[in-house]
Amino acid sequence: MRKVFAGLAVMLVVFSLFAQPPHKAHPPRVGVPMWVGELDLTKDQVKRIRDLHFKHREAMLELRTQLEKKQMEFEKLILADNFDEKAIMKVADEIAQLRAERFRVGIRFRLDMFKVLTPEQREEAKEFLIRGCGGVGCKGKHHRGSH
Repeated sequence: MRKVFAGLAVMLVVFSLFAQPPHKAHPPRVGVPMWVGELDLTKDQVKRIRDLHFKHREAMLELRTQLEKKQMEFEKLILADNFDEKAIMKVADEIAQLRAERFRVGIRFRLDMFKVLTPEQREEAKEFLIRGCGGVGCKGKHHRGSH
């Protein structure tokens, strides 16, 4: 019985060696979207994109906070015993404006970031964005569609 378990353990180890394809090693790029590590950026480009990314995150945090407050206000108005239709519509418009501003901030970040990249890097970045790898969590160009 021990020989069977030992044999299974050896097979498990051998198979696990082949289970994960090797990945290109990238230096950690804290403060930038993960896929940016695939673009072979200069130190100056990394710094500029990092600065843009922090500015973007700060703006998004502020907008998310405002949006959450407005959504809570909306819920209170909707759930009130004697709801005020005019007030509800006003807050609904404010929520729509905040969502539109959040979208514009995201677009502004990408446009500003693209200005930092070379034409070749921009083309590669477009591929990540087309595949939906525009944010945190995308593992890079070899992650999606390679399985």
